[in-house]
Amino acid sequence: MGCTPNTLPAVAFGEALAQANLEQLALEIIPNPVFQSAVVRFYVPQDGFVTVKVHDLKGKLIETLHQQYAAAGWNEVVFYPRYIGSGMYFATVQTPNALETKRMVVQRN
Repeated sequence: MGCTPNTLPAVAFGEALAQANLEQLALEIIPNPVFQSAVVRFYVPQDGFVTVKVHDLKGKLIETLHQQYAAAGWNEVVFYPRYIGSGMYFATVQTPNALETKRMVVQRN
């Protein structure tokens, strides 16, 4: 199978696509916008080590919500934005093989 220098053969592309779909993470933040607290729900397709973190727009770590083993399926932690101001933040769930990030808005009264 031939290919030009800037393209991949179809077989290699298919294999890469299959590998990318081996692990499908999901992440939900309820409610969003966040007022006093939020439930951060995350889905992992297999048992293993999982990290859930909150960062600000500059990438500064605000809080590590979960950094341990998690069973396959839906898991959840509660986020209390006590020491941060109103604004946009990012929640990230990470396993050794995948990463999923969602935007969340914190609103103060």
